[in-house]
Amino acid sequence: MKLTLVFCGLLCAVTAIPGTPSTDPSAYDLRYRIPTGCDPTTNCTYFVGLEVNANDSSYLDVFLTAPVAGWVAVGFSPTPSMPDSDVFGCIVRDSEVEAIDTYNVPTGANNNRLDPEQGDIVFSNGTLENGRITCTFSRLIAGDQSPSVDRNLNNSWFLLSGFNINGRTADDVGFSVHRFTTGVDLPRALATEMVNPVMAEGELPLMMAQTECPTNVPPPVIDPQDYRLRRRDPAGCDPQDCDYFMGINNNTNPEYLDFYMTADIGGWVAVGFSPSANMFDADVVGCNVDSTNGDVAVVDTSNPATGRANNLDITQDVCRHSSSFVNGRITCIFSRKVVGTDAIPMDRPLDTDYYFLFGVGRSGGGSGSFPNHQPLIPPVSDGQFNPSTDSGDIGVSRLRQQLLQAHGILMLIAWPLLAFTAIFFAAWMKQALPNGEWFQVHRAFHIAALFVAVIGFILAFVANMGNDGLITLGSNNKSGTTHFVLGIVIMALQIANPIISIFRCKPTGD
Repeated sequence: MKLTLVFCGLLCAVTAIPGTPSTDPSAYDLRYRIPTGCDPTTNCTYFVGLEVNANDSSYLDVFLTAPVAGWVAVGFSPTPSMPDSDVFGCIVRDSEVEAIDTYNVPTGANNNRLDPEQGDIVFSNGTLENGRITCTFSRLIAGDQSPSVDRNLNNSWFLLSGFNINGRTADDVGFSVHRFTTGVDLPRALATEMVNPVMAEGELPLMMAQTECPTNVPPPVIDPQDYRLRRRDPAGCDPQDCDYFMGINNNTNPEYLDFYMTADIGGWVAVGFSPSANMFDADVVGCNVDSTNGDVAVVDTSNPATGRANNLDITQDVCRHSSSFVNGRITCIFSRKVVGTDAIPMDRPLDTDYYFLFGVGRSGGGSGSFPNHQPLIPPVSDGQFNPSTDSGDIGVSRLRQQLLQAHGILMLIAWPLLAFTAIFFAAWMKQALPNGEWFQVHRAFHIAALFVAVIGFILAFVANMGNDGLITLGSNNKSGTTHFVLGIVIMALQIANPIISIFRCKPTGD
């Protein structure tokens, strides 16, 4: 089934319509494609082409395609992350393809909003064929909204990518949260440098070239076993046999620290530095495999204070000595500035005590940020360490995971087993046990459920007492917020239940 539409987009002006954009992706002046060398018409996971309209230089023509039946978009941001960016693209609604103009607010989950006016977009052509969206449209370069809604495209921006299998359900909503659904993770930012989409030309690389270390930052010459501060998993393993290994040593240039990292995985390996024992508000460095060609990039990233995103730092304060991806194992040697260029938390000074966060992932993103990590290794150090001065092997704490697992087990025992059994006896066993035995069983199970639930409730707080703020609440962590609020409410009701029972009639009373 093929659907082709040619019409003016939502609420667009009927005057000053620019010339029709080209349907040939190779004709566009500026092009990004994932993976490198793919054919946009058949096998690109993501492609965007940009060029100034031939008939009206106040418009930028856009060509977008992705193998999804939901939406595909391109964003323009002052930073390599999604918040506070201008985003436009094509979306499917009621089996029709349309172009929409949106923006991301600075904070919040699902933070994409539809522009108040859609007149900046002139839709040209859209097809949905065999599960692939392809569309062309023109966008007013200067925009007619405020700068926070419409970015002037004749400036330099970080270009962002995104798509989703789910389309549009209502006229007043923008793009849903993007999903990586085709087996290849898109980098959130398409380049580690800003690009002017009006002026730039050519087939730009997915990521800019890696920064090799200058001569005043010499490569380390010691065996990884001899690095001053180390983390091995499993404990005592040889670095080239470890599931995860990280070594830190002082470079002969006192402004830098040397890192040796290796992992038996085909995506990425990283280490983070955080003031608390969780992944939020952390400075993260590591190595990322480009799934298209096997190259290994060294990247400097950070985790925001809220949400679960990992973003490229504006300034890459890392330089690469060497890297490889052989037989499914990542290995890289690089140096990182002790005092980074970017503000905290993008760059934390590495001469301070931190919890160390250890992570690996199966899906790499080249020089992009780190996609979701795999739960293959214990993630947090058992205390705070100073990357510049401490030495020895870093231990890890499994206690938090064990306490949270115990919390879950106890809550399952308290509710599906004990509480529901108590309810069953009260609702269905009165006639079978007419002398009040049902009530004794009912009461015993409720008391046991309360006792077990209180222990489980306490364990959740004990497990998180090393974290600043216990858990991150708000729209960036909806599941955690919902779990926390419901847990408090249910626990309060469960404690109130025996108090209320004091005022109930006795089972033998009138």
